[in-house]
Formats: sequence, C-alpha cells, structure tokens
Amino acid sequence: MLLPLILAGIAFYEVFFGLRVLSHIRGMSAAGSESLAVVRSEEMSDDDKSKAMLRMSGLVFRETGLALIKTLIAAAAAAAVLWLVSLILGPALGWSFDALLRFSISLIGLIGVIVALVIYGKLRSHGRD
Repeated sequence: MLLPLILAGIAFYEVFFGLRVLSHIRGMSAAGSESLAVVRSEEMSDDDKSKAMLRMSGLVFRETGLALIKTLIAAAAAAAVLWLVSLILGPALGWSFDALLRFSISLIGLIGVIVALVIYGKLRSHGRD
C-alpha cells in the first residue's frame, strides 16, 4: 500500500515544482524584507512609507494567494493519483480510496513517503533553482 502513496507524493512534488511555488515563497520573503527596510528608512516621508507599505502588502497578499492556490493544485494531483489507483488496482488489491487516505496519514505511510521523496528529490533536483 506504500507504492500508491509514493506515486502520489511524486505527483505532488512534480506539480509543486512545475508550478514554481517556491518562486512565490521567495517573493513573499523579499517583500517582507523590503517592507522592513521601508519602515526603517529615515529618508522616506511618512506618505512615501505608507504608499510603499500598501504596495508591499498587496504583493505579499498576491504571492501568498498564488502559493496557496498552486499548493492546493499539487495536493489535488496527489489525491487524483490515489483515486486512480483505488479505481484501477483497488478492486483487485482491496485498496479503497478511503483506505489509501487513512494509510497516507499513518506513521508508516508518512515515514515511507518522506523517505522516498527525499531520495526522489535528491535524484530529481538537477537543474532546479
């Protein structure tokens, strides 16, 4: 029952990195750092600081929203893999979608997927930023 979880994890990994979610996380971090620099600035007027902070908060909101939506898409891809496995192999092996979901949050399931994805990520990470 671990193999379907690993396949779902790989689907999540590929969609997560394919949609470049980390670029949005970096964007949030950069906007936060820039906001801090604006607050600390002694050269900027209060009006300029207000405009800059409004722009930064919009940027943080946008980047957070995009990262969340793309992460949910990656999670949906993983769920779709589990659903397909339950449809195709489920009847023969007794793997219902609910059973796969329950196993995915068990200790053995979580450890197995984490170990497999760390190895997969190390092997697959060439060329990624």
